[in-house]
Amino acid sequence: MQDPNSQPSSSHHPLPRRQIALQCRPVVNRFVRKVQDDLSDNLVAVAVYGPAVTEIYDVRYHRVHVLIVTNQRDVNGLLALGASSGQAIQEGIAPPLILTEKALTASFDVFPLEWLDIHQFHVNLVGEDKLATVDFDHSDVRLQCERDLRTLDIQIQRGILASRGNRKRVERIEDASQDTLVRVLRGIAWLTGDRKAYLPLPLVQRCEVLLGKSLPGCRQSIDHEGRHDLQTLGQLLDELGHLAGWIDVV
Repeated sequence: MQDPNSQPSSSHHPLPRRQIALQCRPVVNRFVRKVQDDLSDNLVAVAVYGPAVTEIYDVRYHRVHVLIVTNQRDVNGLLALGASSGQAIQEGIAPPLILTEKALTASFDVFPLEWLDIHQFHVNLVGEDKLATVDFDHSDVRLQCERDLRTLDIQIQRGILASRGNRKRVERIEDASQDTLVRVLRGIAWLTGDRKAYLPLPLVQRCEVLLGKSLPGCRQSIDHEGRHDLQTLGQLLDELGHLAGWIDVV
């Protein structure tokens, strides 16, 4: 297992040095050892990604996400891993993302926003870092930004209808939109040529500069301690329309 505090640099766009949050390390180390034991020679690489490799990790809001890359699909290996990882799941490990090496590389053009997010925020622990030098096609990123914005707009409007103004339901709508919204904003920054790895709130600030528009709805929706109410959703819907218009002409 490689040093969990290390992070190689991309030859395309240098990545900042990252490390796993201190409170995550014991459970991550135990889980990775189980992965190595259960998948054995079929294992290619293991990486931790997402908030757990940033300074904003908060056990109240975040789970630890793990990417497992294998040589081939192995049902028995997955069953063994599932049987031995129950404690890790209870301790905050999310169900891992498991892909063969071939499926991993084939999905970069299908889910560029998800992989861009993981590329910028990951620590490789086992094997060769398959994400260090990945790059993305402009048209693929633009297309997913457009698709996710339209989908998010529809989901939020349907959620408002179903909520009937109930505050807890409104809060759930915003919670459900956070990850997609952050990925779209990251894609927008990328499309402008900005390859820096911004945390969510600085990312909103950067996009406000790039687009020349204040984004209070995005800011409040992304902030776990922000204002989560119908006013915020109304602002967010207006901003999604603006972002979609920008994507249409980029």
